[in-house]
Amino acid sequence: MTAVRNEYVICLSSSGAMLWSWKGHAGFAPVRAGGAMDSAQLVAALRALPAAPVAVLVDRVDEEHVRDSLPQVGRRDQQALLGRKLARAFPRSMFRTAALQGPSLRSPGEIDVLLSALTRPEPVRELLDTLAAARIPVTGVHVPALLAGRLLDDAARSADATLLVLRRAGGRLQHCFFRRGRLAGSRGLRAASGAHLGDGLLLQRQIEESLRYFDATWRGSAEQPLQLLLPAADLEALVAAGAVGEHWQPRALAPAEISRRLRLPVAFDPDKSVRSFIDMLRVPPTGDNFAAARERRYFQLFRARRIAATACLGLTGLALAGALGNGLAILAAGQQAAGSAAAADQLEAALPDPGSARAEMDPLRMRAVVMAYDAVAAHQVDPAWILAAVGEAVTASPRIRLDGIEWSVGPPAAAQDATPGDPAADSLTDPASAPAALPADDSIRVRLRGHVAPFSGDYVQAFAEVEAFADELRAHPAAAQVTFKSQPLDINPGATLTDEVSGEHAGQAKAGFALELLMRLPDATG
Repeated sequence: MTAVRNEYVICLSSSGAMLWSWKGHAGFAPVRAGGAMDSAQLVAALRALPAAPVAVLVDRVDEEHVRDSLPQVGRRDQQALLGRKLARAFPRSMFRTAALQGPSLRSPGEIDVLLSALTRPEPVRELLDTLAAARIPVTGVHVPALLAGRLLDDAARSADATLLVLRRAGGRLQHCFFRRGRLAGSRGLRAASGAHLGDGLLLQRQIEESLRYFDATWRGSAEQPLQLLLPAADLEALVAAGAVGEHWQPRALAPAEISRRLRLPVAFDPDKSVRSFIDMLRVPPTGDNFAAARERRYFQLFRARRIAATACLGLTGLALAGALGNGLAILAAGQQAAGSAAAADQLEAALPDPGSARAEMDPLRMRAVVMAYDAVAAHQVDPAWILAAVGEAVTASPRIRLDGIEWSVGPPAAAQDATPGDPAADSLTDPASAPAALPADDSIRVRLRGHVAPFSGDYVQAFAEVEAFADELRAHPAAAQVTFKSQPLDINPGATLTDEVSGEHAGQAKAGFALELLMRLPDATG
């Protein structure tokens, strides 16, 4: 399934709900600075904003996690077993989920699974019912504990046991226990028990209690010590009080390293970790979702409409019809050429005029466009996931206008066309950040041509718009590399300024660009 990014996050805490909106490079920011909002205010605020997906982050202490294991059975039997285990472990909550963690560390021949649930579901139920009544697309319901594994570095992920200590709103503590990088349990401590930031002995008692709570049988040793990750201030208090337990290896969390590794738009703060979890929800996690399918029905409708709009309105008929030949090359299906050509003619006739791409369409004409698009897709590699990825980037960059798109299988053009003596090849791509070459059969080369509009002759601003568009493409999970072929202002040292705007030509200037996006095929991305 193609990921659609969240534009909004509702953080539901014990003190109420707050709405956060995506602000590009600044990350998520509160929509209203006045504190918590009730359900009616949330709906009113979302209706005043452009329609987009919403994620819900439940930042409460009302959650429970239970470790279990499953025999290795077929997918259908596995789902049935998980359903029974979840119902038996959490009979009073409809918000529950199971995460498969791989071969069991305790029972050879079985699979470890983490069963999770929200043990006080009423506030979440009320919020989702309100959003559903307003037909607001919700991508999922998440908790910080199931996102916390991303904060672990390689050493903590490979350790036999790791305890991650985070501080949340109001000084609350969050303890997350991992066995070989797998979440084994999480425990939220209310503000009263974690209010004294400088009390190292209290922190030691809390850690010891959590270890007994998570796994009473686990014992540290010199060979397998406890990796203890916690904020720098708490580490200093622990050391100053002489409260470091035997076989503990305490380390301060590294905010700069975590921010770089997770590409967080705002620096990670161990004392205000919820903000980082909100930023992580920009791309919805593929698993660990407490919302059932019925809770996400309006998101599925939104996603279907977004793909249709991207295919039918965001791109021109010539771009889609021209991409048909590439789809035939991918499938090596020359025998379908006649039928494909007819489908392309039908699509080009049904699509609206490119100049009116933003205009309202008659519903019957839209239906004809979608049917024609389906006919083209039947004769080539399904372009929906490509168009959805590009459409998401275009939506996030409203001043970007696409003039053409085409795709084909194979390595990047730079790898095919550049010669050893050609210093201009990939001159705008950082060699240090370029990924390893993908197999020719596992990658698709997408070429985009477009321009910035409206354009008043300010190349600096146009250059920034194109860079932001490229960053949106790079952030897509399937994107392997983005290479500029031309920009509104050529920054190659060997180039000349051929696009300078004089007074008589200012009205005719066009901030055009071209780039190449290397994407992994869906089955290559897992």
